[in-house]
Amino acid sequence: MAKTRRRPYAEQRPQDLGGGVWSVPVPIPGNPLGYTLVYAVESPRGPVLVDAGWNHPDAWDALSGGLAALGLDVAAVSGVVVTHFHPDHAGLAGQVKEASGAWIAMHEEDAALVR
Repeated sequence: MAKTRRRPYAEQRPQDLGGGVWSVPVPIPGNPLGYTLVYAVESPRGPVLVDAGWNHPDAWDALSGGLAALGLDVAAVSGVVVTHFHPDHAGLAGQVKEASGAWIAMHEEDAALVR
């Protein structure tokens, strides 16, 4: 089976995946993974993010700028679904909530870690 190569962060761009779904690459500074993908899903109340990215100023700039490049505004985000409580997935959830008033949802066992 052929191994697929992960494209470097510098080659990544925000993408409209169709059907009201977008992806935004968000860097993970100092980590060999390079980046994570944050997905935005259209909803009647505003975009819902699936994960939020690493808590770092460069990551925030990439998330807010990537959403803007797609015609979306971080202030309009209505919710964040955190798939699991790792810093590259949950790190910016609080900042998104501060910027937009978004709700944050995660598994109850992950939520217990942050209470």
